[in-house]
Amino acid sequence: MSVEVACVEGSVERTRIQSVTAPSGRTPHPVIQHRVRHRHMRRARDRSRFLPIPAAAAASLYSGIFSLSLVWQDRYRVHVAHLDRQHRRIVTILNRAQYLEADDRRGVETVLNVLVASMRRHFADEEDLLASHGYPGWGRQTREHERCLGVLYGYQVRLRDGRVDEMVAAFEWVGDWFARHLEISDKAYEPFLRACGCR
Repeated sequence: MSVEVACVEGSVERTRIQSVTAPSGRTPHPVIQHRVRHRHMRRARDRSRFLPIPAAAAASLYSGIFSLSLVWQDRYRVHVAHLDRQHRRIVTILNRAQYLEADDRRGVETVLNVLVASMRRHFADEEDLLASHGYPGWGRQTREHERCLGVLYGYQVRLRDGRVDEMVAAFEWVGDWFARHLEISDKAYEPFLRACGCR
């Protein structure tokens, strides 16, 4: 599988997601896609289209041991466009994890850091929107977000300490948590935001 680098920042490659050619005999996952070279990557308004992918991770995309079954489905939609885009991006990042080797510390750390940053940004946007409309369940939603980030920060510390073997549990935990959160907590505010005219 060939990987073309779009732009190198330090040790991390920033690449635009496009398509993939799988190694012989392997079926590509719809989320894993090869990158198209860009001589100069402009500052895009939607930075979420770009994911930092370390070169080491590219070599092991089809032989990972993580087992995640979280796939974006219509039942996860809350029918607020920018929240649905963020939810879908988080699911995309989670699915990238299953194509990493558990002993690929650099690749695992990159995906975990991108995941934490994306979730932190999404939680802040979601909480701001709910607070601005006076959603009565705002406090409960915020506490759930804080709990999730607390667990993820703990896994980041463990990974920095070299405990790569625990990252399988990390990605499986956040995948299960996020699916339940989408179907229960986030779906609970959908009718409220719809009544407020949010689309």
